[in-house]
Amino acid sequence: MIGIRRLLSRRFTKPAALVAAVSAILLGATGTANAAIYWHTVMLVNQTSQQCVAGENDNVRFGDNGSMVPGCMANGNSQIWLESDSPDVSGHAVVHIMTWGQSNIGDEYEWLCLSAGRPYTGPNGGEKVYWDLCGAEDSWQSWEMFTAAPPQDVGNPYGLKHFINFYNVDGDACLDGGVNLYAFRSQCSTSDSWQIWNIYTNQGSQPYSG
Repeated sequence: MIGIRRLLSRRFTKPAALVAAVSAILLGATGTANAAIYWHTVMLVNQTSQQCVAGENDNVRFGDNGSMVPGCMANGNSQIWLESDSPDVSGHAVVHIMTWGQSNIGDEYEWLCLSAGRPYTGPNGGEKVYWDLCGAEDSWQSWEMFTAAPPQDVGNPYGLKHFINFYNVDGDACLDGGVNLYAFRSQCSTSDSWQIWNIYTNQGSQPYSG
């Protein structure tokens, strides 16, 4: 699958069918198999700090630690792609958190994926997250998406506001914006707003196509 991704343009056309009300097949819906996520050019906004995960247009490079960017809601620069990289687990999408950044080969650009697993002495023995070349078999780059609260319709231009936790199974760690950006070693909390990410989009679910 990643071979296909690298051939794609970094700009995606959003099918009109996606710009519609999100149905019950969205995140966390029970009884739904492989309602996969393909959310392109969104921002991951930390609910507490209202800062974004640095993405496209923030000079992200291969090997960089993940970081946060202030003022992102006004600037609209910190673009992230969320794409299911394997079938759902217990009704939760399993995604790559991707951006388009500079690779380790000269001035070339590649799809980079946010990866857990870099040693860190942060809270609770957490892990640094960093940008690595996307690899379809790299489970450190796989994040389960959990709905921390039902989405809210905030109207134009933002559409639906989602409240999402991201959990990495291999690291047993939750994406956390409390100390810049790292993976807190525990299950995610739906009440810890440092671990909740606001995503504004009307893009819905699609069948898994891996």
